[in-house]
Amino acid sequence: MSQFIDVIHSSDEGTGPPGTPTEWEPAGRRGLRVVEATVGIDSNNQQMVDPSKFRLLLSDFHRLETIAFEEQLDGYLYIYDDPQAPPRITVEADRVVASGAFGRLECECSDLRLSLFGNEGLFFRYVLALLEEKHNIFSLHACALYQPDDDRLLIIAGGAGSGKSCFLMSAIERGLQILATEMVHFRADQQLSFFKGSLLDNVRVANLRYHYAEAAAMLGVELPQVGDEWATKLCVDLSGYQVDADIIVDPKVVVVFPHIEQQAPTHALHTIEDPRQMIRGLYDKASEKVAGPTLLYESVPMPPLQGPQAAQHRLEAVAKLVNSPHLIRTVSVYGAPQTCLEGLL
Repeated sequence: MSQFIDVIHSSDEGTGPPGTPTEWEPAGRRGLRVVEATVGIDSNNQQMVDPSKFRLLLSDFHRLETIAFEEQLDGYLYIYDDPQAPPRITVEADRVVASGAFGRLECECSDLRLSLFGNEGLFFRYVLALLEEKHNIFSLHACALYQPDDDRLLIIAGGAGSGKSCFLMSAIERGLQILATEMVHFRADQQLSFFKGSLLDNVRVANLRYHYAEAAAMLGVELPQVGDEWATKLCVDLSGYQVDADIIVDPKVVVVFPHIEQQAPTHALHTIEDPRQMIRGLYDKASEKVAGPTLLYESVPMPPLQGPQAAQHRLEAVAKLVNSPHLIRTVSVYGAPQTCLEGLL
């Protein structure tokens, strides 16, 4: 993360696109490329776009690349901090404007994941929307594990608490490589392409201590003594086990819908053969972050970032993935942390 902070400090600053509000001073201006999306960020409050604000995004994305703020970027985020005005967010064709007392909200917020640049916040979701609209890249709430010898990609499509971290830790112990820990970005056109995502993962201390001691040792993780080891998570860096390439093209794909429980009495793996069931499951995971309702700072509702046609566009992309000859297997898995990969390798 410190490397990104250094890069941000050396960012080139340019002039904004036509229509930038004239009362804004260019106190804080950034240009970023995330996967393939390019976004200009401008604020009248330098602190709102300080490099430290972007750290949480590295649990969503592999890389935040500094580019010049200029015309013809995919989209723009304007932040006008006005301590006297109620916060609101306005979505326009090529920009999102956050105006009002956002500086105060930054100081008062108890969960910065839902801030403007939090890993569940406005910028994160805006990037997902731009990837869909401008680049036909769609993002599943999932992690992805790669077997290079077999050119096989396992997509573990699950929400919070479904067991993605169990698969990631098991993958480290089994010698698999990591493509993404939280969001799996894909494009389905003439080729089926998967883009490297975040390599950070939040893992429960208890899971590392009792189920994945070998993975913890391999990762060099020192486990702290905490009051509630099941409720406390550590941010673990898996970059030492990442896939070499930034993009994997046309691998053999296995989709897994997980349900992992600490005390699961058995291990059950069921093959899903109905493509309608596959599409429904993957569409849910492709829509969860970009189209789900969000309350920023626990008080500011975020309006939809996309028009109604975006849902159809997303559904068509998921259907292409399901109907691709590269998708060789879709399964649901119920089991315990220690057995989650059983029957998949």
